[in-house]
Amino acid sequence: MQIDNNIEANKFENFLLRIGNGTENTIDNDMICIPDNIVIDWNDEQSLQILIEQVYPHLPINSQNNLYFTNKAILTTKNEYVNNINNTILNQLPGEDITYRSFDSVLNDTRNLYEQEFLNSITMSEISPYKLRLKTNAPIICLRNLDPTNSLCNSTKLTCRAFSPNVIEAEIITDNHQGKQDRQVGLYLPEHVFAHGQLYVAFSQVRSYQNIKVLIKNGKIPGKQETYTRNIIYKEILCD
Repeated sequence: MQIDNNIEANKFENFLLRIGNGTENTIDNDMICIPDNIVIDWNDEQSLQILIEQVYPHLPINSQNNLYFTNKAILTTKNEYVNNINNTILNQLPGEDITYRSFDSVLNDTRNLYEQEFLNSITMSEISPYKLRLKTNAPIICLRNLDPTNSLCNSTKLTCRAFSPNVIEAEIITDNHQGKQDRQVGLYLPEHVFAHGQLYVAFSQVRSYQNIKVLIKNGKIPGKQETYTRNIIYKEILCD
């Protein structure tokens, strides 16, 4: 069994290196073939639920476990897709939700150049959305180095415990000793990656084919049975 595991790990490692180096075989504008054993077939928008169940099995029951969310994640390319995943998962957690809203006005905007609807529509990396829905036991991530000495820093995972009008009480659940071999990751691609190295970064979060599932919306190429996605690598910026 250990030998088989090592063989599979080596196959994945070589696959990952070819993605990162841009040497994986491509067809039709940088499209690479994704192994069948990690692909979830896209049928419709409900296919996302299948991916969620693969990464977060028995979600409503297991969400009560502090360690359940520590080594699991679904990755995607844009904030709008992140918000969709978050809302879909949140709807499956037990309990009532609470909504926090950000400030939606600009100081000294006497001419009303920034309308409320426009401000509310802005989604930027490293800031929460205008409307933030949460539930008890929902996982969240710290986006700032607030208190590094007490492990409250960028990328720290927490789980919500209680809510006040302007305060979220949360417990740190990140296990800094958790290895990549224990992670379970889903990759959600309603559109293909659009930047250098994005696909490599996603796959590098795990160490085995067994720990990742991939859902690709437009992954079929006419005349091919396999599933494909784009891998963008600018070889000229890679070191020899």
